[in-house]
Amino acid sequence: MSYSAKKDFFDFYYHKKPILQDEFDTFLRILQEYQANLEKNFNENEDALVANALAPLFRNLGFETRVKSKQKGKSGWDLALFRKDS
Repeated sequence: MSYSAKKDFFDFYYHKKPILQDEFDTFLRILQEYQANLEKNFNENEDALVANALAPLFRNLGFETRVKSKQKGKSGWDLALFRKDS
């Protein structure tokens, strides 16, 4: 997908707020890093994918992440996201 096609794709969904070029470039860089991490850890188990690909993606997008929690006898979670909007 070309650069302008990507920008057009996101402009359609975020037409209420214009996408600034530097913000868009940062987002594309973060997305490319996620794809590289995902490919690098492709043969790993789910825990490794969450910790080494998914968690860094959300940290780079401004979220605080916590990976994996399990309580004895209860179900757990793989990734929790926290964000304070200013």
